[in-house]
Amino acid sequence: PSIINEFLKENEYRFKVFNPLTEYPDNFDVNSIPRTFLIDKRGGIVIDKTGAANWDSKTVQETIDRLIKQEN
Repeated sequence: PSIINEFLKENEYRFKVFNPLTEYPDNFDVNSIPRTFLIDKRGGIVIDKTGAANWDSKTVQETIDRLIKQEN
């Protein structure tokens, strides 16, 4: 956190940065940008996308709608 805070201060960034309080799964230890995960209500990874993606596509929208309707 101290390195991150120093970087934010040096660059006069004002956005919030959050760090996990516990260890996160290895799947989230990524080195590529952008990297996006779509996670279901049970914590399972439904989509793991590296690089640019069309998140407005019909397929993605249908997937999100289906996930919203799922029970816990």
